Amino acid sequence: MKKFIAVLMFLLMCFSIVACAEKKPDITADYNTVQEAVQAHKDGKDIIGKTIKVELKEDKYAGIIFAEPDLNLRANLHLTLIADKSKSYEIEKIPKGKTVVAKVEMIDDHLVNSIYLFSTEYQIY
Repeated sequence: MKKFIAVLMFLLMCFSIVACAEKKPDITADYNTVQEAVQAHKDGKDIIGKTIKVELKEDKYAGIIFAEPDLNLRANLHLTLIADKSKSYEIEKIPKGKTVVAKVEMIDDHLVNSIYLFSTEYQIY
């Protein structure tokens, strides 16, 4: 009987730990990568006001959450968050593992091989 109660208590503890585990919210965006958004822009679609999801694979500083070359698009891609002084602490350092959803507000593509996307509206998950 004692073994039965011990096993029952163990199972109850396991289920409560699993039930209380932190769940990541379902994060949706218009584009799942910066590359998708830039490809849509190059295809003539208007991406202003659309959202982009970026999953950070390393710590990011000063609001620059994406800065990589893309060989398929033949361009350097950049996504930068801009915050006023009251919220600048949020983007000073964003740790790896976080997901950022940013709303595209401005595009600078006057340099053929570099495309810059800027956002002042964003959520960090």
